[in-house]
Amino acid sequence: LMGKQSMYEHSLRVPFLLAGPGVKRGQEPNPVYSYELFGRLAALAGLEKPAAVEAASPERPLYFGYRDFQRAVRVGRYKMIWSRNAKGVVKEQYDLAKDPWEENNLAGKATALAEDRFVAAAERGRAFFGDPVALPTA
Repeated sequence: LMGKQSMYEHSLRVPFLLAGPGVKRGQEPNPVYSYELFGRLAALAGLEKPAAVEAASPERPLYFGYRDFQRAVRVGRYKMIWSRNAKGVVKEQYDLAKDPWEENNLAGKATALAEDRFVAAAERGRAFFGDPVALPTA
């Protein structure tokens, strides 16, 4: 795969390390958007998050896109990817808890979750970020 524009975890997950006096050792198990960092850091410092600072709950979906041909949404431990290529739309779905390397595409299989669950979450992400590109679902 080329570069960081893919919708796979090895491209989307960027480590964020924090060290210093009084910083407790541990890990944040939930993915975080970079715009949420200020609010999370304020909480770690014991400060109240300013009202103007955006922060979402860890349960919210994560929405990703690249140009006009790739979109993905992560809902909890599951992720759905839609992309366009010369042959049409490609759909992928992964259970990241069981398949962290995204090697077993569940889309179209009996074990897959309903696509409409992901479409609804992706549409909320599109609205939040003002993404003008429609999901390549058909």
